[in-house]
Amino acid sequence: MILKKQNSGRKTGSSTFQVSDSNSSIAAMRKNNEIPSKVTDSHSFEEIDRLYPAPSGIMSEYHINEVGGTASIHFDNNAVRGEDTFIRYPNGRKASPSEKAGAIKYAIYKHRGALELAALCRRGGFATLDMAEKYGGRLLSNLEKAAVNREMNAHIKKLFGSPMSREGQKLNEGHWIKEVGGWRRVL
Repeated sequence: MILKKQNSGRKTGSSTFQVSDSNSSIAAMRKNNEIPSKVTDSHSFEEIDRLYPAPSGIMSEYHINEVGGTASIHFDNNAVRGEDTFIRYPNGRKASPSEKAGAIKYAIYKHRGALELAALCRRGGFATLDMAEKYGGRLLSNLEKAAVNREMNAHIKKLFGSPMSREGQKLNEGHWIKEVGGWRRVL
């Protein structure tokens, strides 16, 4: 088995692994609340279906359009509408129900950071209208920026049913720009 460490993870995980022989490594990653960085074989998708819970919170609000050997996943919650993703089944049209379910879970979990960012930037770069009215349109101090980030983390936990992922935190931080005198939220 060959494991390749990479910098990113799902939820609280600190790294992911590219998996060559995946049985035991997917189980180990699940225990660490991580998701593989790349999965291309049907058996790994079946393992993901078996080991990972169904997506929680607003990630569970989606519908699927299957065309041939692919699935387009469309999110139905207004906070993440338009942040669709897709996945190809390794066995194409002959994919088993477990392969399909695992591939869909995998695509959703891999897309979580982008979904979190979408939920955080709906109101002029802020998660809620209240936050936009309270903090928008002005430079924020380090303390105010930290307060905004705490509010955004709480918002994500409420919407997704778990804390913000490392990828979501990284993407969120990219929407802050340092200016002379403070911080500004940018879209």
